[in-house]
Amino acid sequence: MLSLIGLGLDDQNDISLKALELIKRAHKVYLECYTSIINSTIEQMERLYQCTLILADRHLLENTDILVEESVQHDVVLLVPGTPLFATTHTDLLIRCLEKNVKHQVVNNTSIYNVIGHVGLYSYSFGRVVSVPFFSTGFKPLSVFERILSNIRNDLHTLCLLDIKIGKSYYEEHGSASNRFMSANTAMKQLLEYEETVKSNVITEQTKIFVICRFGCRDQSLHYDEIRNLLPVDFGRPLHSLIIPARMETIEEEHVNAFFNKKRMI
Repeated sequence: MLSLIGLGLDDQNDISLKALELIKRAHKVYLECYTSIINSTIEQMERLYQCTLILADRHLLENTDILVEESVQHDVVLLVPGTPLFATTHTDLLIRCLEKNVKHQVVNNTSIYNVIGHVGLYSYSFGRVVSVPFFSTGFKPLSVFERILSNIRNDLHTLCLLDIKIGKSYYEEHGSASNRFMSANTAMKQLLEYEETVKSNVITEQTKIFVICRFGCRDQSLHYDEIRNLLPVDFGRPLHSLIIPARMETIEEEHVNAFFNKKRMI
């Protein structure tokens, strides 16, 4: 059987008791290490979970037959930061299990989507989630900004997930130059660059947005202010996300004002 297990957003202690039992019975335990991170070392996880972890990068997971074939005869676990099935590779694994008649299950955990209620907004008021990639030479996809504009024009808020570039090196050597995490500051600057190109007058330095820092962690902080006031702020270590609000309902406005009227960091 193949078990996809969510680790939550903070550290090794966020795992569920059900997940721990599955890990202890597993023949192999893989740790997915390219879509997100948790604040633990391999040693800390192995000590608590009482197992040896095998790092699974994008190449391994995209070759789904490896994990699926192992799961025919053995109990195999794939540990996922956050909660499973937000990456297409996770869904592909389940589809391959269905095709091969391999038993499988998903053990969910907390994800960045839980932040919505924490800032006072309604989940049904959100549109399409947008991933904001690092700009590079010749790469500045306008489709990112167009999706945000489409949401706003339909009175839908936008959760922006910021780019990360990690692999096995994140757990093997923390601080490696090969690991990159987009900061909220970089994301805001890129949004303003998009605005300069498109000239929609929808996202400007006076636009109020939410900045989410390390949601689900002990040192999480949530901010709501105009972009010009948020740009110079040092938001600390990753992970960061943004919420671009559209027109809020009256009760949403009341909630947001109650949460942030003193620029409180929650």
